[in-house]
Order: sequence, then C-alpha cells, then structure tokens
Amino acid sequence: MDSSKEAIAGAREEINMLLMQSMGEECLRDFLLKDMGACYCYWYEWPSGRSWLKHVVVLLEGER
Repeated sequence: MDSSKEAIAGAREEINMLLMQSMGEECLRDFLLKDMGACYCYWYEWPSGRSWLKHVVVLLEGER
C-alpha cells in the first residue's frame, strides 16, 4: 500500500470513529470547524454533519 492509500484509509477510519460518537450537530460542527480546521460550510448543502461525513466516507471508499 502506498502512502496516499494509507492516508486515505486513515482518514476513512478517523471519520468512521467520529461517526460512532454520539455528538450533537452543534458539537460536531464546532469540532469540525474549530478543532479540525475545516473550511467547508457543509450545512448549506447537507442536512447534517453526519450525512456529509457519511458521504465523504463513500467517496473515500472509491479511492481504495
């Protein structure tokens, strides 16, 4: 496995671990924006952070 595939697998794993937590929408948004430094305002296009993160996992699954 090359390093980019390892990075993608690691990101997928981290997102899945985040999705397993029982974090409310406000806490999830704060975590993504403040703690993780995300710049994408997903709430303009997605009903929730969880739905957006699930979509990201699906996209990353295609990068195997």
